Parts: sequence; C-alpha cells; structure tokens
Amino acid sequence: MTDHPSRWDASEDVEARVETLLQRFSLQQKIDLVSGKVVVASDPWSPPPPESPVPPFSLTDGPAGVRIPSKALGTPNTTALPAPIAIAATWDEVLAGRYGDVIGAETRANGHNVLLGPAVDIARAPLAGRTFESFGEDPLLQARLVVPVIRAVQAHAVQACLKHYVVNNQEHLRNSIDVRVDERALQEIYLPPVEAAVRAGGVAALMGAYNSINGTFACEHPHTLTEVLRGQLGFRGYVMSDFMATQSTAEAALAGLDWELTMFGRWGPKLLAAVEDGRVPLEVLDEMVRRILRPTVGLGLLDQPLGATPAPLHEHRALAREAAEQAIVLLKNEGALLPLTPRDLRRIAVIGPDADNISAAGGGSGLVPPSSAVSVVDGLRA
Repeated sequence: MTDHPSRWDASEDVEARVETLLQRFSLQQKIDLVSGKVVVASDPWSPPPPESPVPPFSLTDGPAGVRIPSKALGTPNTTALPAPIAIAATWDEVLAGRYGDVIGAETRANGHNVLLGPAVDIARAPLAGRTFESFGEDPLLQARLVVPVIRAVQAHAVQACLKHYVVNNQEHLRNSIDVRVDERALQEIYLPPVEAAVRAGGVAALMGAYNSINGTFACEHPHTLTEVLRGQLGFRGYVMSDFMATQSTAEAALAGLDWELTMFGRWGPKLLAAVEDGRVPLEVLDEMVRRILRPTVGLGLLDQPLGATPAPLHEHRALAREAAEQAIVLLKNEGALLPLTPRDLRRIAVIGPDADNISAAGGGSGLVPPSSAVSVVDGLRA
C-alpha cells in the first residue's frame, strides 16, 4: 500500500488555511466545535448549531451504508449494502473501493459530510454482536480492505471516522469492561488496520471506544491517543468520542481527545471553565481545533455545501448484489447440487424467522433503511 497522492495531512496550503481559519474563532466557538455543537441534528427538536467560522457538520452512521436518509427527498435514498464482513469474504480490494464509493456518494446525496465508519474492530469474541460491521479476525485483511473504502468515501468530500479505537471487541459490558492487553498484542493484532487507515488511507478521524484499556478509559488514554496514534503513527486528524463515551473533562482533553460526541456531555461549559482556570492550556485547545480543521479544509468540506440530491440507486443496488454474490463462500458442492436448476426441483423448504422478511444486516447504528429489498422467499420464487 502506498500513500495517497493528494493528502490533506501533508499539505502546506491546508496548514496555512487552517491557521488563518483558527484566528477567526473566539474562545467560545472553539469550545462549541470540540464539544460537538457545530452539527446539524437529525431530530427536529434539537437546537440549531451555534454560529461558527466553519459550516455545520452532518453525521451519519455507517459502515454498511447510510443509516440516516434525507427527509427532504421523502423516500429512502439509501442502499443497504452487504455487511463489511461479507466484503472480507471476497478478499477483493477493488470491490472494497467500489463499496466505499457507493457509501461516500450516498452520504453526500443524503446531506451528510461525516461518516461514522468504516470499522476495524478485530473479531475476537464469538458472540460479539457487531462483528458484522468490520472485516473479520485477520489484521492484514482488515488493513488491506479498509484503505480503499476510506479513500473512496473521502473522495466525495466526506470525512471517514474509523471506529472503534481501540481493542473494542464485544458489546457485553461495553461501557465498563476493562480490556487487558499487552503492548505486543496491541501492536501486532489491533493496530495494523489503524496504521493502514492513517498512513495509507488518510482517514480524517477516529472514534474512541467505550471500553477501558488496562485500567484507563479509551477516550482519556494518553498512551493510545497521543503516544501511539500521534507519535508512532503520525495521525494529524481528530479523535471523537463514541456517543456519550467521554468520562472526564480536563483528563480527556489532555490525553488527546478532540471532539465529544454526546447530547449531555462533560465538555461545553466544563471545558470552558477548565481552559479559563488553566487546567487545560489554551494551546491544547487550539491544537484540538486544528486537528478538526485539517481534514475539514483538506477534504473540501468548506467548499461543498450540504444538500440532498437523488442517488443513482439502480446502479448502487447492482453493486450491492454483485458484492453479495462475490461474498458467498461455497465450502463443498457435494454431487454438483449447486446451482439449483428449476427443471429438477419440485419444491424448496425455506425455514427460519428471516425467510420472508427483510433482514439484510444487523441492527443498531449499523442498520440501513433500504430503498428496496427482496426477501429470501421472493428471491427464490423469482
């Protein structure tokens, strides 16, 4: 994997624009930005974003498509793509790039400029409910597939936010579990896809996880956020917390967290007070703002206003079907049973609760409302 030829994190012009833009921020506007207030909310009861030198951010979940379709268009403008674990089964980097291109295009078409994805959580726990959102258990395969996805997404003036940093492997007790990991396991198993995303993918942002790491919460962990991510990997973008995952004010900011994602947070007025009384130096706050501004400027978010436009759903559905077909792994075709031929069949039994409904992917933040869908039974009948 080679570096992308045009990188927001290695541009003198981007740095100059960031410094000019930073001077336009008041102290309160800096606090608003890092506290996640300069956003367009998806719900109608949230207040409008405060005035800011940068246009508002509009976030949507991934990583298997766009979870929040545009309400302005009236009908779903999204494609429920095969889960990323299916893309892993294809071992196809070109297909991964085409997959990312659909996600990036539909993120923009639905009026968003930040995608909370892709995910590179290593599959370690067999019952982990979100294994489908990442690329499996192999660090090398994760690294090879995440790079083309990120590049394709960000080609649409969309910031990709890699999740979840780091050693996030299960949903059970996810807000309180303390993951004990030695440095070798961290470096050899968990960090390779992150390193690829940063160095080869040019990812704009990372999302800090809920869990603790060796006794310290991931969103206030100096070793992983600063020593490893910034020092070792050279990351120059920003780290946002998972939703309501920030556990402290000054400690999190000093450790390397840049953006609190929450409705009811520990930053806002509390962070302003910490800056004013010197617990968080102004220089630290300024660097937090710079990290957010670099990919915002460098990926063109300032130059492309938000707005909803119809996506080419017919083309995107064709890609979704192709990806699903490529992901099917046939272990053994005993007696040449497959492909099934209608003339040799009298009836087929389709058994299970998902036989006649649409259950294309897991739920939660990975659930995508499809513009159209075909059940297993309907597909076989056709």
